[in-house]
Amino acid sequence: MGKDLRAFTVGFLVFAVLSAAYLAIATEGPGSSQLSRWLARAIIYSAPLLAGGACALLRPQRPVETLFALGVGAAACFTGLDFAWTRFGYSVNLGGMSPLPSVLGVSLMTMPLLVFAGGVLGMSLRSRLAH
Repeated sequence: MGKDLRAFTVGFLVFAVLSAAYLAIATEGPGSSQLSRWLARAIIYSAPLLAGGACALLRPQRPVETLFALGVGAAACFTGLDFAWTRFGYSVNLGGMSPLPSVLGVSLMTMPLLVFAGGVLGMSLRSRLAH
């Protein structure tokens, strides 16, 4: 249980920091450029991959359950950060899907899959480094 909690915590912190960076970059302002929008999308799609990879590198005892919990936690974290960001008056252009139910729905479908993909990459990297 301790290894699972440690792996989950590290993966969740990686995801939360990258999501906060995404929201800071994606906030629309007068100087928003195409490069900043591209960077924001690269961050938000790589955040669950990197979080899953970091989680898997720490060798959880139950990797499937830990990665699933991380995926659901990541979806809840991103939805909560998006909701808080808009409540503070910042505008984030999420491609026309800023209402809370659609952000939650898309997050619950994509984040766990991307976390699992990152976890598989992390496990394969860990096995390669072990040999």
